[in-house]
This record gives sequence, C-alpha cells and structure tokens, in this order.
Amino acid sequence: MKYKLLLTGKNTSVISEFFTQMNDCFECLSSTTNYSDLLGHIKYFSPSAVVYCMSSETRDNITSVINLNENMLKPTIKLILICSDDDYAFYREHVASDYDLVLKRPILTPAIKENLLQFFGEKSSSSSKTVVQEVSLDAEQELEELEALARSIQKEASMTEATAKLIRELVPKKRVMIIDDSPVMLKTIKGHLDEEYEVATAISGKIALRYLQTKPVELILLDYEMPDENGPAVMEKLLANPATANIPIVFLTGTNDAVKIQKALSLKPRGYLLKPIDKETLLNKVHEILER
Repeated sequence: MKYKLLLTGKNTSVISEFFTQMNDCFECLSSTTNYSDLLGHIKYFSPSAVVYCMSSETRDNITSVINLNENMLKPTIKLILICSDDDYAFYREHVASDYDLVLKRPILTPAIKENLLQFFGEKSSSSSKTVVQEVSLDAEQELEELEALARSIQKEASMTEATAKLIRELVPKKRVMIIDDSPVMLKTIKGHLDEEYEVATAISGKIALRYLQTKPVELILLDYEMPDENGPAVMEKLLANPATANIPIVFLTGTNDAVKIQKALSLKPRGYLLKPIDKETLLNKVHEILER
C-alpha cells in the first residue's frame, strides 16, 4: 500500500526527493506551514503522517505545526521531523509538544524511505521490495490481457455500469501531472481528477522536471504564471527534451489578457483553461486529449 504523507517545511530539496525518488511507496502532497493551509490539506487529503522537513524554520512556522499536532493530528495522524541537529535543538527550545519520529540530517534518501517504511510497520526493505517486484511482474504479464478485455467489453451494447466500473478499476489509470505553485490549486484540480486518473503534483517546474526523469505521464496541466520559472519557460524545457517533448500540455491561467493568451498559444499547447478551474470544463478537456 502507499502511505499518504503531507509534506511541509522550508527544506524544499528534501520535499522534492519524496516526489521524485519515493513515489513508489508514498503518495505525497506538499503544503505551506500556514496553519489554515495545513488544516485544509489534512481534511482533504487524510494523510497517515505530516512530515515536517525543517531548514532554519522560524518560531511562527514551528508554532503552526505544533498547534496542528496538538489540535488535529493525535492519535491517528503522526508527526515526523526531518531536521539537522540545529533545527532539532531550536524545535526543542521552543516546543514542549512531542513528535512521533525524528530523522536527523545528513541522511540519504534511501535511509529516509527505509526508516519511514519501518515506522509504518513494514518488516524490512527486502520484504517490501519482494512484494513490489511480484506486483510489477504480475501487472506486466496481465496488463495487455486486461486492456484487451476492457476494449472488448466496452463494445458490448448490453454492458452494465457495474461491469464497466470493475474494468476501469482493473486497468491502470492514466497519469496526469499538475504543475502549480499554489497548494490550494493543486488540491482543487487533483480532487477533480482523482476518480478517473492517477494524479501527480509539483509546486514548481524544477520539481516536475526531476519527477519526469523517472516517471512518465500522459498529460501535463501547467500553470502559466509562477515565480522563478513561469509556465512557458518550463514548457520550452519539456519540448527540448526528447523524453518529454511529445507530452500534451494544457496551460492554466488566471489572466484573460489577450496578449498573454496569444503568447501561450504560440508555444502550441493542446489548450488553456482559465482559473478558477471549472470541473466540467477541465474534465472535458482532459477527456478530449486522453480518451480518444
């Protein structure tokens, strides 16, 4: 099973490693340290744990996470710290509330993964690897047959909705990636798509590009205006890489400025959607591209 982790804190490099190197074991969502954001994400995402990736945190940031721990997390949702000795000392200086697990940096990504799996009750990395290998082998052998079966059944005029639902569950979902610097927007769009598609999220182009080095996606929904590196800049990098050049891209934009829209369309995306994103419009566009 995949454990759900809500990631927060200023150490964006550690957060990035969860999305790019631990996606096989953990379903991740990132959040700010703002108390309201954390509270909303917990209610929506229902994580197994909140992972606080610390890096020179402020007292206000720590207070937000601790208030969350005291008011919302216990006993079902765990609080996990990934921090340096200095971060940990600062935390203990200002906080009396406890945590469930602490992982001290420097620590390599495989060690983080191993410790978290053991924390959640996995007996050993070797046993979990065996399960993953067996599942992968079964899926590889049966995928072609399942897809053929799905196509055959869907052609039957008398097919019931219950049968169709079963087939959709058996055949792996297509993966859609959302790139947006707003955690609220990521949460909203993911919620619209979750039932039909596997959804990956990234809070920046940099994180998305690292994720795509190891995981394929069938469609990218790309925010047009982001700090540091905007949507067109990210798209140009995707087009320059043969491995990602053919992935359909749809821009998400909060502007109806004709000049900006024209500039976006000049890059030849598969379309653009205006924010706030309407669920029906979004699904129609995704269906148009992926369900042909």
